[in-house]
Amino acid sequence: MAAKSFGDASMSILLDGGDCLSGGKAQDSLKAEFLLEGMRALGYGPIALGDMDLMLGQAFLKRMAQKYGLKFLSANVYYADTNERFAKPYVIRRVGGRKILGIDVGGVRVGITSVLRLDDGTRISPKVAGDRELIVKDPTLSAREVVQELRGKSDVLICLAHTGMDPAKEIARGVGGFDMMLVGHGNFRNNGAIFVGKTALIQPGDQGRMIAVLDARLTDQMKVAGATGRLVALDDSYPDDERMTAILTRYKEAVHTANIAPEWENMDEQKYLGTAACEGCHPDEAEQWKATQHARAWQTLIDEKVDRDLECVPCHVTGFGTFNGFRRADLTPTMMDVQCEVCHGPGKDHFELISGGGDRSRLPLHGMKIINPKTCTACHRDDHDPTFDYPTDLMLVVHKPEEFKRELEKALRERAERMPPSEQEKPRSVE
Repeated sequence: MAAKSFGDASMSILLDGGDCLSGGKAQDSLKAEFLLEGMRALGYGPIALGDMDLMLGQAFLKRMAQKYGLKFLSANVYYADTNERFAKPYVIRRVGGRKILGIDVGGVRVGITSVLRLDDGTRISPKVAGDRELIVKDPTLSAREVVQELRGKSDVLICLAHTGMDPAKEIARGVGGFDMMLVGHGNFRNNGAIFVGKTALIQPGDQGRMIAVLDARLTDQMKVAGATGRLVALDDSYPDDERMTAILTRYKEAVHTANIAPEWENMDEQKYLGTAACEGCHPDEAEQWKATQHARAWQTLIDEKVDRDLECVPCHVTGFGTFNGFRRADLTPTMMDVQCEVCHGPGKDHFELISGGGDRSRLPLHGMKIINPKTCTACHRDDHDPTFDYPTDLMLVVHKPEEFKRELEKALRERAERMPPSEQEKPRSVE
């Protein structure tokens, strides 16, 4: 989030809306170190405290913030036992000024605070040993208190609202003193500022795909005369930053060296069998599968040197995170690649049915699941595969595509014939 252009001098502050960290597993802690190192290299200012930032523990977060010189802010998160704030409630940054005898002179005084809102209550339970219970107080009342304290000390007031957009609007309406609000929490994004009174709000969505830019116009008396907002997509039109590329390379090397086995607290009881158990009865389908990209999914991870990255592995293997599914290459090598059961479901029940066991009345479709768009978009999500088109791409992997097209077109015709004449359309051809 950039905050301000005044006269001929361009001044900006890079801020984060919270949940820059996520997860509480071994790889998450490894990733957190490299991510925060990157944020320091980019020159990030204050960071909103999000509930996910606490998943690795309170001591971990504070240690990392100190190590990388980053400030996590929160005006409304308190220790339950002492009623003391968990983090600093605000900071005042002077941008565009200069130092004379060690004293900041001139420029714009920017007061920045942050509030958090939970979706499920007002308490954050301990995540690791040594954590203390936290209370999340009313964000509007807490923000109002901070604004009262910052008046007279700041020219521009910014709130980092880790709340989602609708609650942020309520906070803006209830406080009335913020000039700009950067909103975090959730994947909503608005291209252009939303105004509540004179407060400009913007939310860039999740996963760092967008940068939200808020520009404030100031008068000669350093009063905000208006603001504009926009989103900037971080796409391939921007060249790679050498510092970030170096950090990412070291992260991949660290993940590969660690070779972390996934940690699952509650594995389900569906059992995966692997393609070898399927091809005895379905040899033609197995041969067709071997010619698809699904059968080479694991090799793509090896080519990119991310075959030990637990954020990449799940969509390139079979049964990840479930009983008897993929765990690690050296532990479950027969479960590599996107095999039959990724699309058709775990094969245990189906195998028992055709072997003479199992309850057919309890297991329709011979114990297999129906394939629909959600089957594919579990992995082919817009953030991973933005060009994915279900009708088109399905034909790249479906068994007996010509037969499939004929059956689908027949089904479309029959559905059209059942419709009232006024609603009938010419059946579409499946390409």
